[in-house]
Amino acid sequence: MYSSRIKIGPPLLLVKDIERELGFYGGYFDLQPIRKYKEYGGDLIYELGFRHPLGLSNGSPLISLQYSPDAKIPSSRSAGLYHFAIVVPDRGDLATTYLALKDSGVRFDGFADHLVTESLYLRDPENNGIEIYRDRPREEWPRDSEGSLVMDNLPLDLQSLLSETNKGESNNKIPFPKGGIIGHMHLKVTNLERSIRFYHEKLGLDITADMTSIGAAFFLMKDIITMSQLTPCIVLMEISVGKV
Repeated sequence: MYSSRIKIGPPLLLVKDIERELGFYGGYFDLQPIRKYKEYGGDLIYELGFRHPLGLSNGSPLISLQYSPDAKIPSSRSAGLYHFAIVVPDRGDLATTYLALKDSGVRFDGFADHLVTESLYLRDPENNGIEIYRDRPREEWPRDSEGSLVMDNLPLDLQSLLSETNKGESNNKIPFPKGGIIGHMHLKVTNLERSIRFYHEKLGLDITADMTSIGAAFFLMKDIITMSQLTPCIVLMEISVGKV
């Protein structure tokens, strides 16, 4: 399916209440610890993977939790992780996952159509942002007169999304029926220009969508493993740091 050589690894989330976090990811995402170990500082690391690894997941960890009783819940006004993004194989999987999470009582932050992707947004109990999305087929991606990708932040048509499920699937709600992998990391930064230089000049990532006019930039590593060849692996968003 892929010719790429590089894969985005599982995000490492620093958490304060490990039982609550394990309960969230186990109960809603069907993830379970597949490895547990101590890091050098003594904190416990839990690697979580799907209970029934299928398709893309292949038994690999999706996320990792680092348990530290002194961890602080991240502020929306601090630099760092905005969200990690799980990409699913197709629109049907996105619809089934949406139904499963909705009927399990998950509270969504929002839904969006970015023209190249369709996305669900939510948070875990410690305010870590999560995006679940599917890529549109590459041939459907809009481009401007210079050939650059055109993206937007439009409302997601949930009724159209749900039309992808049949009656049987609606009654058998399973999140991530064919698994999923980390598609990209969305980071909050305090200086977009400086961060662009770092990821482009130091790490060699290509800019796939320059949206600096609205305080954002999208990066791709050419040999990255994602659902499609041009999905960004790093997204940067500039924020103003203030008191919380």
